Formats: sequence, structure tokens, C-alpha cells
Amino acid sequence: MSEHTTIHLPALGVHLRHGVKHLLEATLIPLGLFYLAMTFAGLHGALFAALGWSLAALGWRAVTRRPIPTVLALMTGLLVVRTAVGFATGSVFLYFLSPSLQDFVIGLAFVALLPFRRSLIAKLAGDFCVFPPALTGNPRVKRFFHRVSVLWSSVFLASGALTLWMLANASLGSYLLVGTAVSYALIALAIVVSLLWFRRSLRGEGIRLRLPLRAAAA
Repeated sequence: MSEHTTIHLPALGVHLRHGVKHLLEATLIPLGLFYLAMTFAGLHGALFAALGWSLAALGWRAVTRRPIPTVLALMTGLLVVRTAVGFATGSVFLYFLSPSLQDFVIGLAFVALLPFRRSLIAKLAGDFCVFPPALTGNPRVKRFFHRVSVLWSSVFLASGALTLWMLANASLGSYLLVGTAVSYALIALAIVVSLLWFRRSLRGEGIRLRLPLRAAAA
């Protein structure tokens, strides 16, 4: 390897479209459908509206032989469990308890896969950014994703504990508003820390990332 290695990335707009599409498909649209259907069709209608969208998105990708994003597969599997709990009990409390528990599951999954030399955060990062093989296949980049998995595990465990506490001690409205905002704030903070850490790690290894000049000028 030379002293400096330059890896060219797609334009910034490509990353944004790629990430927003998967975020809408896997999380925001099911959540919006749940709240909309809850208003007009009650709990059971809301349950099946959110689950129906996720299963349809998953099925469409399978039928058309398109790649299934890790975030879509993960969130659909968790949504199946949440819907089963909500339908069987008829309890909104237990339905919203599931996200807190799923945060614990995801947090543990981040570190549980590390002994097998697999990184869940690397797969999820690929759902929101378009990384070339020259980057994802680099041994130093793989080591970074293994290290940052501990950070993301801590974030999801903290988010799960916080939302669980709020669900037990606050009203449902406060839980939905404040709990969701705090969870997303923790994730946003973890993204910023991860990006800075990623940049510093690559710079220390002599790896430079470059966006297209036209995108940079824009």
C-alpha cells in the first residue's frame, strides 16, 4: 500500500437519495401509517396498516429480485413481533413497550456478531450510504466498523432504557413526543460521532475520500 490511498465516492446527492429512500421505506412510512390509521380505524387497523406496508415492501423486493436492505428486513421482523403482541393483547402500552425491548435486542446484536467477524453496523451503514467495494473491503475500514459497533450498542441500550422509563412514568402523549425525539437525537449524535471517528481513522491510515468535483462545487 502506498503512503496515501484515495478512494472516490459517489456524489453527495446519491448518498442522500439512497439513505432517505431506505429510511422512509423501513421506518417513517410505517410509523406515519400507524398514527393515521389509529385515528380512523383504531388499534387493530393501525397495527395491520403499518405491518402491511412493511410486508408489501419486503415482498415487492423479493418478487422483483431487488436487494433487500438490512434495515428493512430488521424492522419488518421486529414489527411482526410488535403486531402480534398488540393484536393478542389489545394493549397500546404493550405495543409501545416493544420498541424499548427491540432497542435492547438491536444493541446486543451489534456486539453479539463481533466474535463471528461480522458487523451489523457495517450492513446498516450500507443501507444509508453508497460505499464502493474499495472502501468496504479495506481491512482498516472493517476494523473501524467493529470498533464503532460498541458505540452503537451503547446508544441503543441507553435509548431502550430511557424509553422504557418514560413509558412507565409519563403519559402516552409525552412518551410518543419526547421519547421519539430523544431517541432520534441520540441516534443523530451517534451518527456525528461515528462520522468524525471514521474520518479520523481513515486519515490516520493514509486513506483519503473524494467526492466528485462538480458535487463539491455545488
